[in-house]
Amino acid sequence: MVASLWRVEDSSTAQLMRSMYQELAVHPTDVATALQQAQKFVRTLVRNGRQPYAHPYYWAGFVVSGTEP
Repeated sequence: MVASLWRVEDSSTAQLMRSMYQELAVHPTDVATALQQAQKFVRTLVRNGRQPYAHPYYWAGFVVSGTEP
């Protein structure tokens, strides 16, 4: 299970989840690493010459809990 620790922003969360599931398609058994890779991607994403999601508010509020399959 992936859960948020605080209220999250919609567009950055959509980007984060999309990236996480793309990573899971390549490495299907490692949810924590997929989330970590997605967080790295989102925080370095560039739009219009800016990094709109560089602040941890947009990507750091998620945790993985439970066991891996």
